[in-house]
Amino acid sequence: GSDQVDARGWKVWSLDSLNGIPWKRSTREDEKAASICLISPITPSSIYFSAFGIKCVKLNPFGTKISLLTFFDKLEFFADTKNLSNPPLKSTVLKAALVTFSLIFFFLFGSVSYAGPCLTTIASASTNQLACADDDILNVTSAGSITYNDHKAVDLEDETGVQITNDGTIETEDGTNKQKAIHAESSLNTTITNNGTINSDNNEGIILDYAENVIITNNAGATISAEGNNAISGRNVGNCHFNGANCHSDLSGQSNGVGLTLHNYGTITSAHETIWLGSGSSGNHRSKGLKIYNYDGGIIKTTGEGDSPIKAFHVVDYEFVNYKGGTIEGADRHAVNTEQSEDVNFTNHGTITAADKSAFYCKTCPNTTFINTGTMSGGNNAVVISHGDNISITNSGTITATTENSGLSINSSDGTVVTNTGTISGVRHGMQSSNVDNSTITNHGTISASSNSGYGLVYENDGTNRVNNTLNNYGTISATSGSLADGIGIGKNAFPMFNITINNYGTISGSDNSLVVLN
Repeated sequence: GSDQVDARGWKVWSLDSLNGIPWKRSTREDEKAASICLISPITPSSIYFSAFGIKCVKLNPFGTKISLLTFFDKLEFFADTKNLSNPPLKSTVLKAALVTFSLIFFFLFGSVSYAGPCLTTIASASTNQLACADDDILNVTSAGSITYNDHKAVDLEDETGVQITNDGTIETEDGTNKQKAIHAESSLNTTITNNGTINSDNNEGIILDYAENVIITNNAGATISAEGNNAISGRNVGNCHFNGANCHSDLSGQSNGVGLTLHNYGTITSAHETIWLGSGSSGNHRSKGLKIYNYDGGIIKTTGEGDSPIKAFHVVDYEFVNYKGGTIEGADRHAVNTEQSEDVNFTNHGTITAADKSAFYCKTCPNTTFINTGTMSGGNNAVVISHGDNISITNSGTITATTENSGLSINSSDGTVVTNTGTISGVRHGMQSSNVDNSTITNHGTISASSNSGYGLVYENDGTNRVNNTLNNYGTISATSGSLADGIGIGKNAFPMFNITINNYGTISGSDNSLVVLN
């Protein structure tokens, strides 16, 4: 018959039928071989099995992937040894065997739960694991659910082009302590759209280790969660070859540098490290091409103490945008923690809070652009960007340290540019500039400290003379609480600051001194 392509993208064409049983010959590029599959006469177009031992796919309601032995090869050999090799006897034997085997297979396996392909729609409660194949399209309706009592409720490891749309529930069963509601390790070109609930009873609601080009959309009212750590987890995302040969086979061992794009309009939550995209010692677990967009109504938070809602160490090409109406909440530690990373673009128009530490902490972050038009608050040093050159900081919103230290801290950098038209406030210092060279601070807003012995702005140096720092003030820099606070402090520990230029067109004030040279 004529060539056709089924929903999987498999090539399919009809051969001669045997007693009304149609045959189909299917080829898959990744199998590098052809297989002959039989459609059961009992459930037409629902059961596939291999006549020659090469993988085919069973498409019954349980959707089971199966591989069979060369049963019919052996049967043909038997017919030959019994002098039944000449038609029509051989043909008759094979016809009967095919029908008989199909019937036996259906009755033996038709009522048992198996891992199966995701080319299906789940419209009721299911307790079966689904094991996906390339280009599968899985739909879970609002009445449907996948609740699996083991790890990996939906498994698409090393598959490409899988699309999952969940309007219901995908989860590891409550009380089982099992992980990975969706297992997408080493996957390629994966799309997950969640309008319902994706939940792990332990860690890792969605795991993306070594995955490339993944798009996750969590819509309004939807939830991605883990009872333990990491609602979304992945190391070497967009960089699968960095720490071993873990790339999808289509990539030939070489990453394409495109990692995760996350669109969140709903809620993403876990006890610790809600979105975890790498940590560890320098050089390990490095991900690339990460984009996190948290929109109006979107919430990313931790519920337990101990770590950050968003943690991404050793990442390259990282874009984070929290839109107006979006919220990032840290119960402990830093809200957004991005250490030892480069090419970081951070933008906040919404609200980011950390009860104990920083709203944004970026240590060893060269080539970083920071923009805040919203509200950011942290218990200790609300915003920290340090140990990197080519840093740009623009604030037209509010940055506040609520318990101790500074609203904004820049440290150990060369060429940092800070532009403030909003409010930066801290306890000990409004803003701290430590061990920096060739920096430019332009203030049209307010920089202030509330301590009775702090500084509105302090330039510090520990161990090395610092040069060529410029302040242009058109706004207000102040520390007026108590009796020992100073507007601006320069120097520390007898190490001088050379070539500091202060151009003041606004107000600099302190309860003790407007400006004090500390050495």
